[in-house]
Order: sequence, then C-alpha cells, then structure tokens
Amino acid sequence: MISGHAAQWSIFEANLNSLQPDLVIVQADIAPDPESLIHCLQKISAWQGVAIVVLPLVQKDYQGAFSKVDTVRGVFVAPVLCGWMEWQ
Repeated sequence: MISGHAAQWSIFEANLNSLQPDLVIVQADIAPDPESLIHCLQKISAWQGVAIVVLPLVQKDYQGAFSKVDTVRGVFVAPVLCGWMEWQ
C-alpha cells in the first residue's frame, strides 16, 4: 500500500514525519543535497523504518555514504533496470 508521495522536498519531509512509513523509496535528487537526505533517512530509525535510495547518475559517488546509513537497505544508480530484462 502506498501511503504517500512527494515531488517537493518540503512535502517529503512533512510526509516522512507525519506518516512514519515502514518503507521509504526515494529518488535522491528530491533533496537539496545528499547530506540533507542522509540526515532525514537517519531519523526513520525512530520508528524502525527502512529506505531504498535511487541516485541520479551525477550523484553516484554518494552511493557509499548512503549505504552506510543504518536504515538504508539498498542504493541504486538510475536508470534502474529490471532484472527480467537480463533474462531475455
């Protein structure tokens, strides 16, 4: 079930705090900078949430930094390809 979505950073932050989702899937370029997103994702440990982060190609160097965040379960660099495409 999708409980919310956001296209702006301020809405993302508000939804994160009010909805306290179990799982957050986020495109990193919604944030003003990677450090701000890392800080937000660290906060979701308060309600035992976890996150999956999709980085734009220009931020691929931050993959390691996001991977070190305890709440992050996966970091992918866009474009993300579906596994079924590899089987064909």
